[in-house]
Amino acid sequence: MSTTVLMDLADELGTDAATRFVHVFTDLWPARSQRIHAAIHARDAPAAMDAVLSLRSAALMAGARSLADQAELIRGTLCTPGAPAWDDAHHRLAAMDDLGDRTVQMLSAAIAGSPPCG
Repeated sequence: MSTTVLMDLADELGTDAATRFVHVFTDLWPARSQRIHAAIHARDAPAAMDAVLSLRSAALMAGARSLADQAELIRGTLCTPGAPAWDDAHHRLAAMDDLGDRTVQMLSAAIAGSPPCG
C-alpha cells in the first residue's frame, strides 16, 4: 500500500476528491469482489476480464499495488492461450479477497475521520 500514490492523487485532484475516491473504492470493494467471483464461477471470460481490469485500475489509483498485481495475475489466467485457465483463476480468488480486505482496512485507516462522499 503506497500512501505516496494517495498523496499524489490528493495533489492532483484535491484532498476532498481523493478522499471521496477512497470512500468509493472501499464501499465498492464487496461488489467488485463479488463480480469477479461470479464471472469466474460462471466461466464468463468477458465479464471476468471487465471486472478484473476495473479492480486493477482502481487499485493502482488507490496505491494498492499488491491488489493490482493480484488482479493482473487473475487477468493472466484469463488470457491463457487456447482457453482461460479457470481453475487457476479460481485458486487466486482467496488471495485477491485477502489483499482486498487488507487494502480496505488500510485505506479506511488512512482516511479515518473524513466524511464519506454524499
